[in-house]
Amino acid sequence: MSVPNPNNFCGGAFDDWLEVMLTSECNGKCDWCIERDGFKPELKAPWETLATLILKDRASKVIFLGGEPTLYPDLKALVRATCDEKELYITTNGSRFNAQFVAEVLDGVTGINVSIHDWQLDRNAKITGIVLDQDTLELAVVECRRRGIRVRLNCNVIRQHVYDGVAILRYIRWAKQTGVWSIRFAELKNDVDRFRSLAGMGLDARFGLNEDPYIEGCNKQGMIEGVSVNFRQMCGLQTTMRPKPVSPHAPHDKRVLYYDGQFYDGWQTSQRM
Repeated sequence: MSVPNPNNFCGGAFDDWLEVMLTSECNGKCDWCIERDGFKPELKAPWETLATLILKDRASKVIFLGGEPTLYPDLKALVRATCDEKELYITTNGSRFNAQFVAEVLDGVTGINVSIHDWQLDRNAKITGIVLDQDTLELAVVECRRRGIRVRLNCNVIRQHVYDGVAILRYIRWAKQTGVWSIRFAELKNDVDRFRSLAGMGLDARFGLNEDPYIEGCNKQGMIEGVSVNFRQMCGLQTTMRPKPVSPHAPHDKRVLYYDGQFYDGWQTSQRM
């Protein structure tokens, strides 16, 4: 039985995190989205129920996901009710990421992850369907800095967009100018046509990127031009572009709290239900 690297999600790392799916609604159009055909409970629990479950949970770090979590109508109340007891993070497509929204709704969160997949925002809009403005983005980051909120950009490496070491450097320089704390570059999951291996971008020797992330590690950390950078690779359990591990070890339980107020043992997909 093959055992995953202990620094991987499936190897038991990040056990102190609780993922919370706040909504299945999204205003984006990313066609690789793994939640498009995912589990969508009919029941919607009150935000007070979610707050109680979050506060009682053993995890000290909580991340709000979706769908697009900023569309959750009671986000402000949920943040206010839990931010004193938990570290709160949120991943967003950036559609509502502006200084006013940060001040009025997200004050109290620890970090905001903004998914932007091309440093040229017009090209990002073609990928995601979300129109972003550079000045609005920079002012939102300034507001986050003022409130002590860390901002990370999430970028999927995609053919014809951020697809090699040169493009990664251009993205990093743009992100640094924008004022963010850090960047995560991630390979696409379950997308063959546009999959691009991080191990083939000339960064291997510096950061230990590899073609067997199940064994050698799927999360690598480093600094490039003064910016903290994380690399997230997909193993053969998440992409057909790499061989599936032989007799993989039973994965570490990954609890996800859905908006119906129920905990599940991972992200529920239509294939699993």
